[in-house]
Amino acid sequence: MFTPYPVTPASHRRTPRLSDRARLLLSEVERDWRAVTGLDQDPAKTGSAELQEALPHCFVLGRNAAGILRVRVAGQKLHDALRHDPRGASFGTLFADPGRETILGLMDTVLDTPAIMELPLVVHRGLARRSISAALLALPLRDADGEISKIMGAIVPSEPLAGGSAVRFDLATDRTIRHEPLKHGLVERRRNGRGAPVPPRPALRLVVNNG
Repeated sequence: MFTPYPVTPASHRRTPRLSDRARLLLSEVERDWRAVTGLDQDPAKTGSAELQEALPHCFVLGRNAAGILRVRVAGQKLHDALRHDPRGASFGTLFADPGRETILGLMDTVLDTPAIMELPLVVHRGLARRSISAALLALPLRDADGEISKIMGAIVPSEPLAGGSAVRFDLATDRTIRHEPLKHGLVERRRNGRGAPVPPRPALRLVVNNG
């Protein structure tokens, strides 16, 4: 279950519904995260074709000492959308005004709660072209010191983002935000019967080809 997070109704045209395929890819990313963190007690088989298809849309963020979220790993689809490699840049570089600050604030909520969050996004392509819906899934992770300062997730559009110009995502304010606090916090990883951590199995491996 998740708690809908209401947002202000949009004044512009209604955002198209997220495609079933995009929804499936996001579900596979979350399923893999749940298996790695131990939240899923009976994880499904990973390494599916859908998970492999989702990887180019995935990212890993890290919050530094100044409280800024920076992109540590980015899949090829995010590289293609921006027309440059976003690694090392602020996560805000992926988003357009006026939604940028709101999105970054919600990412802080993902880490501070901690919580699962899914944001409805939209890509506006001018008056003569219809908008494209997308979604941002954000999932908290612990760093090497045990602090919840990393986010794993994905941005998946309903259809390919073709064209020569860079894309910036905006918050779709006519949709609701999924905000699901983790009631028992974030488990580092699944444990064995003696209570000792079990080394995590390989999970999302983002192979970035920027050549």
